[in-house]
Amino acid sequence: SAAYWITGYRGFARSALRIKGVPMAGLVAPAAAGALWMKDAVMGRSVKAASCDVEIEEAKGFDGRFDAFWKELRGQNGEKLLGVRDRRTLSWHFAGPLRAGQAWILTAVRGGLVRAYGVFKRQDHPKSGLVRMRLVDYQTLDPEQDHLTAMLAEAIGRCKRAGIYSLEHVGCGLPKMRRFDECAPYRRKLPAWPYYYKAADPGIDVQLRRPEAWDASTFDGDASL
Repeated sequence: SAAYWITGYRGFARSALRIKGVPMAGLVAPAAAGALWMKDAVMGRSVKAASCDVEIEEAKGFDGRFDAFWKELRGQNGEKLLGVRDRRTLSWHFAGPLRAGQAWILTAVRGGLVRAYGVFKRQDHPKSGLVRMRLVDYQTLDPEQDHLTAMLAEAIGRCKRAGIYSLEHVGCGLPKMRRFDECAPYRRKLPAWPYYYKAADPGIDVQLRRPEAWDASTFDGDASL
């Protein structure tokens, strides 16, 4: 499943109506958008600003700070399977979207050091016209502190200003994404399970059957290429 916010009500309503096969979606969309806006105004959950000890900043690329971040992240997660996230790998993985202006790197910075980062990437649904941003990777060195909510507040504002219709994360119930699940007001079911793996080594396969061995995100595999 996926959790999401609506950040552009009329565009989102028009796209959702098209997906459902509603005739004259463009004409019906304003009324549907008004109903969605009213629902969020009454029942929506607020997203708080950054904590006082970090600043949320946009990074234009992956610089040397991300090598230091990866070294510390790897040291904190010796029992987990992690995709490599050093500067070189991240730069290669997200080169296309960053060059096209279709990805954001938001960082939580304290004392000039990156303590958490989130990569948000455009993943639209062309058939319906849905303009969508997804959080495809979030990593933190301060698991006891909530840096994610502050990044989400910044990302939601950016989506609204950029004319993006929704902000989404695929996969509910992951421990470090708890704040996304708690704050996002909407859910949808995906038509298929998007995450598969195969371990050729039987011993590794046994280890990977333990949920605590994983820190999965759509950065892994090819889901965010």
